[in-house]
Amino acid sequence: VAQYELNQLLRRIRRLNPGEDIYSSIETFLKQHVVFPKAQRMSTLLNLDLKERVKDKNGKHIRAFASEMILLVVGIGMWCCIFLTPNNLLQVEVWCFELLGRIVYILRMGPQAVKKALLLQRLIVEHQKLLLRLYPIEAKPKVHYLLHIPGCLHRFGVNLGCFVTER
Repeated sequence: VAQYELNQLLRRIRRLNPGEDIYSSIETFLKQHVVFPKAQRMSTLLNLDLKERVKDKNGKHIRAFASEMILLVVGIGMWCCIFLTPNNLLQVEVWCFELLGRIVYILRMGPQAVKKALLLQRLIVEHQKLLLRLYPIEAKPKVHYLLHIPGCLHRFGVNLGCFVTER
Protein backbone atom coordinates (compact mmCIF):
# COMPACT_ATOMS: atom_id res chain seq x y z
CA VAL A 1 0.00 0.00 0.00
CA ALA A 2 2.78 2.40 0.96
CA GLN A 3 4.68 1.76 -2.26
CA TYR A 4 1.70 2.76 -4.42
CA GLU A 5 0.77 5.78 -2.33
CA LEU A 6 4.32 7.10 -2.07
CA ASN A 7 4.87 6.74 -5.81
CA GLN A 8 1.78 8.79 -6.60
CA LEU A 9 2.52 11.38 -3.90
CA LEU A 10 6.03 11.92 -5.25
CA ARG A 11 4.66 12.31 -8.77
CA ARG A 12 2.27 15.01 -7.53
CA ILE A 13 5.03 16.76 -5.60
CA ARG A 14 7.20 16.81 -8.73
CA ARG A 15 4.36 18.37 -10.74
CA LEU A 16 4.26 21.34 -8.33
CA ASN A 17 7.50 22.63 -9.83
CA PRO A 18 8.42 20.59 -12.92
CA GLY A 19 11.68 22.43 -13.56
CA GLU A 20 13.14 21.67 -10.14
CA ASP A 21 14.93 18.40 -9.34
CA ILE A 22 12.68 17.71 -6.38
CA TYR A 23 13.90 14.14 -5.97
CA SER A 24 17.46 15.31 -5.29
CA SER A 25 16.15 17.89 -2.83
CA ILE A 26 14.19 15.22 -0.94
CA GLU A 27 17.17 12.84 -0.95
CA THR A 28 19.44 15.59 0.43
CA PHE A 29 16.91 16.33 3.18
CA LEU A 30 16.67 12.66 4.14
CA LYS A 31 20.43 12.21 4.25
CA GLN A 32 20.93 15.33 6.38
CA HIS A 33 18.00 15.14 8.78
CA VAL A 34 16.70 11.61 9.10
CA VAL A 35 18.57 9.26 11.43
CA PHE A 36 17.36 5.76 12.17
CA PRO A 37 19.09 3.54 14.74
CA LYS A 38 18.94 0.40 12.60
CA ALA A 39 20.17 2.22 9.49
CA GLN A 40 23.31 3.73 10.99
CA ARG A 41 25.42 2.95 7.97
CA MET A 42 22.89 4.92 5.93
CA SER A 43 23.36 2.47 3.05
CA THR A 44 19.62 2.57 2.38
CA LEU A 45 19.58 6.33 2.05
CA LEU A 46 22.89 6.52 0.21
CA ASN A 47 21.56 4.30 -2.59
CA LEU A 48 18.11 5.85 -2.71
CA ASP A 49 17.99 7.50 -6.18
CA LEU A 50 14.28 8.39 -6.22
CA LYS A 51 14.45 9.43 -9.86
CA GLU A 52 15.20 5.81 -10.81
CA ARG A 53 12.71 4.27 -8.39
CA VAL A 54 9.58 6.37 -8.98
CA LYS A 55 7.44 5.18 -11.88
CA ASP A 56 5.78 8.08 -13.68
CA LYS A 57 2.52 6.29 -14.35
CA ASN A 58 -0.79 5.71 -12.58
CA GLY A 59 -1.22 2.27 -11.07
CA LYS A 60 2.52 1.79 -10.53
CA HIS A 61 4.52 1.66 -7.32
CA ILE A 62 7.92 2.87 -6.24
CA ARG A 63 10.62 0.22 -6.26
CA ALA A 64 11.71 -0.22 -2.65
CA PHE A 65 12.22 -2.91 -0.05
CA ALA A 66 10.09 -3.02 3.10
CA SER A 67 12.90 -1.61 5.26
CA GLU A 68 13.36 1.25 2.80
CA MET A 69 9.64 1.98 2.81
CA ILE A 70 9.63 2.35 6.59
CA LEU A 71 12.41 4.92 6.27
CA LEU A 72 10.66 6.69 3.41
CA VAL A 73 7.24 6.86 5.07
CA VAL A 74 8.79 8.57 8.09
CA GLY A 75 11.34 10.71 6.24
CA ILE A 76 9.15 11.91 3.40
CA GLY A 77 6.32 12.44 5.88
CA MET A 78 8.65 14.82 7.76
CA TRP A 79 9.63 16.52 4.50
CA CYS A 80 5.96 17.06 3.64
CA CYS A 81 5.25 18.58 7.08
CA ILE A 82 8.16 20.99 6.72
CA PHE A 83 7.83 22.00 3.07
CA LEU A 84 4.27 21.35 1.91
CA THR A 85 2.01 21.83 4.94
CA PRO A 86 3.10 25.42 5.79
CA ASN A 87 2.49 26.40 2.16
CA ASN A 88 -0.92 24.68 1.97
CA LEU A 89 0.28 22.45 -0.86
CA LEU A 90 -1.26 19.03 -1.52
CA GLN A 91 -3.09 19.20 1.81
CA VAL A 92 -5.28 16.13 1.27
CA GLU A 93 -2.39 14.07 -0.12
CA VAL A 94 -0.18 15.01 2.83
CA TRP A 95 -2.94 14.18 5.33
CA CYS A 96 -3.45 10.79 3.67
CA PHE A 97 0.29 10.12 3.85
CA GLU A 98 0.40 11.21 7.50
CA LEU A 99 -2.36 8.71 8.25
CA LEU A 100 -0.26 6.03 6.57
CA GLY A 101 2.67 7.02 8.78
CA ARG A 102 0.54 6.68 11.90
CA ILE A 103 -0.69 3.27 10.74
CA VAL A 104 2.87 2.08 10.12
CA TYR A 105 3.96 3.44 13.51
CA ILE A 106 1.29 1.46 15.35
CA LEU A 107 1.94 -1.71 13.39
CA ARG A 108 5.67 -1.44 14.20
CA MET A 109 4.94 -1.24 17.96
CA GLY A 110 5.06 -5.02 18.31
CA PRO A 111 2.82 -6.37 21.10
CA GLN A 112 1.89 -2.81 22.16
CA ALA A 113 -0.12 -2.45 18.94
CA VAL A 114 -2.86 -4.63 20.43
CA LYS A 115 -3.73 -1.81 22.85
CA LYS A 116 -4.14 0.54 19.88
CA ALA A 117 -6.52 -1.64 17.83
CA LEU A 118 -9.46 0.80 17.98
CA LEU A 119 -7.30 3.79 17.06
CA LEU A 120 -5.72 1.73 14.28
CA GLN A 121 -9.17 0.88 12.94
CA ARG A 122 -10.17 4.55 12.79
CA LEU A 123 -6.90 5.50 11.09
CA ILE A 124 -7.19 2.72 8.51
CA VAL A 125 -10.80 3.58 7.65
CA GLU A 126 -9.99 7.28 7.26
CA HIS A 127 -6.85 6.48 5.26
CA GLN A 128 -8.75 4.13 2.97
CA LYS A 129 -11.42 6.75 2.20
CA LEU A 130 -8.79 9.32 1.27
CA LEU A 131 -6.68 6.84 -0.66
CA LEU A 132 -9.66 5.73 -2.75
CA ARG A 133 -10.54 9.35 -3.45
CA LEU A 134 -7.01 10.43 -4.35
CA TYR A 135 -5.61 7.34 -6.04
CA PRO A 136 -8.45 5.04 -7.14
CA ILE A 137 -6.27 3.09 -9.58
CA GLU A 138 -3.85 2.23 -6.76
CA ALA A 139 -6.59 0.59 -4.68
CA LYS A 140 -5.24 -2.94 -4.78
CA PRO A 141 -6.59 -5.78 -2.59
CA LYS A 142 -4.07 -5.00 0.17
CA VAL A 143 -5.88 -1.71 0.78
CA HIS A 144 -8.96 -3.75 1.68
CA TYR A 145 -6.96 -6.31 3.68
CA LEU A 146 -5.73 -3.52 5.95
CA LEU A 147 -9.29 -3.15 7.21
CA HIS A 148 -9.07 -6.61 8.80
CA ILE A 149 -5.88 -6.03 10.80
CA PRO A 150 -7.44 -4.17 13.77
CA GLY A 151 -10.10 -6.87 14.17
CA CYS A 152 -7.44 -9.57 14.17
CA LEU A 153 -5.39 -7.63 16.72
CA HIS A 154 -8.43 -7.31 18.96
CA ARG A 155 -9.69 -10.87 18.45
CA PHE A 156 -6.38 -12.72 18.84
CA GLY A 157 -4.52 -10.27 21.07
CA VAL A 158 -1.35 -10.61 18.99
CA ASN A 159 0.35 -8.35 16.47
CA LEU A 160 1.55 -10.72 13.78
CA GLY A 161 4.09 -8.87 11.69
CA CYS A 162 5.27 -10.21 8.36
CA PHE A 163 8.26 -7.89 8.10
CA VAL A 164 10.73 -10.77 8.27
CA THR A 165 8.99 -12.69 5.49
CA GLU A 166 8.64 -9.53 3.40
CA ARG A 167 12.39 -9.04 3.67
